[in-house]
Amino acid sequence: MCSYGSKLVAPWTIASPISAKICRLRQVAKRFYNFGSKEYKSAFGDAPFFDSQGLRERTIQYIKNFDASIWHKDPIRTIVKGNYFIQGVESDTTNAIGNINGKQIFADKETFEKITAHISSSALRYEVSKCKDLMKAVRRLEADLL
Repeated sequence: MCSYGSKLVAPWTIASPISAKICRLRQVAKRFYNFGSKEYKSAFGDAPFFDSQGLRERTIQYIKNFDASIWHKDPIRTIVKGNYFIQGVESDTTNAIGNINGKQIFADKETFEKITAHISSSALRYEVSKCKDLMKAVRRLEADLL
């Protein structure tokens, strides 16, 4: 059911097809919106306290001092265990409206094979439980890759 005016009606009885779609979207949004819920927050365990005001101030300072040309001079690339892979094809990156905002290096075949071999051999060491709590395994994998 969906509210239409002051009464509850079935979505298919609403005169406008757009109104019916909006009604269905609202129902889906209510059903799947868990961001910030207790269940969502519990997935992260006991997160340490952080200074949000300090984070805000450091972020503003970072933005004020940001050098956009660095994304051109130091392109996005693959990094595994601190090793930078710079072989491959360099390409422009774009922002959300299509403006070029930097560069990236697509891995060549040799680099791709090295990464695949590393992940394949490393993944065997990560214990993945049958439950949905993969946070520890993901953190260990991140630490290994970065």
